This record gives sequence, structure tokens and C-alpha cells, in this order.
Amino acid sequence: EHESLRAGLEQAHDQAVQSHAASETRRVAAEEQTARLEEQIAQLRAAHGSTESEQLTRLSESEAEAESLRQQVEELQQMVSDARTEAEVLRADYEQACSSVRELENIVSESEGRGDESREQWIAETSELRSAVEKLSSEMDQANSELNQLREANEDLTRRLTEVKQERDQSRLEVESSPSQEEVQSLR
Repeated sequence: EHESLRAGLEQAHDQAVQSHAASETRRVAAEEQTARLEEQIAQLRAAHGSTESEQLTRLSESEAEAESLRQQVEELQQMVSDARTEAEVLRADYEQACSSVRELENIVSESEGRGDESREQWIAETSELRSAVEKLSSEMDQANSELNQLREANEDLTRRLTEVKQERDQSRLEVESSPSQEEVQSLR
């Protein structure tokens, strides 16, 4: 029974390490997307005072960018959901590990009269399990921290999406209110 508990804890530890690596990869990807989006927004702002055809092109690009941002927000929300699920699994593993340690401590207490050698072995194994539980707890805290970072990145992307929509709407207004090439030529 003790070996199966140990194997279960080692498996939970391995899953926590894999979850941590996956979360880190998603965080880096989200940061890279954010940097690209900021660059695109700066380019859109720089091209603000151009001709009607350029304004129409910007409007079209802005709409495409808004759609892209919407998709990125959806993807990020899915990542947050996945990270939340991973955190729940880690929490359940942690609670199971704590329960196992308590059971072992009870067994050690009950077997005090059976001999010092067995007792020392049980104490050592209990100590190892306690260390594994503490490590799992630390990894769970890290996963929660990454989940919070993903939530913040999601909020940033949502805010940027709103900004791009506003810029798109402003570009539409400018296109609609600016005279067409025909009207400009008729004034000449």
C-alpha cells in the first residue's frame, strides 16, 4: 500500500511538473502575441493621416485585427480554463497526498511497539512522503500564480481588443466623413 501511495505521489509530481511547463509555454506565447499586437496598433496609429484608399485599407486591416484579437481572447480564455482545471487536479492530488501522510503517521504511531528498525523505516518513508507533499504544494502554488498571470494577459488582450475596435470605428467615421476622390476633383 505504501509503495502504491509513493508511486501515486511521484505520478502527481510528474504531472505537476508537466503542467508547469505547459503553463509556462502558454504564458510565453501570450506575451509574444501581446508584443505583436502592440506593434500592429502602433503601425495603425502611424498610418492615421493617409488617403481614402489607405483609410479603407486600414479599416479592413483593423477589422481583421479585431477578429484576430477576438480569436486570441477566446484562445486565452480556453488556456485559463485549462489552467484552472489543472490547478483543481493538483489540489485534489495534494489533498490525497496529505491524507496518505496522515494515514502513514497513524500507522507509525500504532506500530511503535513493533521494533525500532521498522519504526525508523516508517518514519523515513513518512518524511519522504511529507517532502513530496510539500513539493506538490509548492508546484500547485506556482500553477495558481501562472493562472493569475494568464488571467491578467486575458484582461490585457480584452482591453486591446476594445482599443482596436474604437480605432476601427474612428477610421470608419473618417472614411465616411472625408470627401471622395470624385468630390475633391469636382471642386478643382
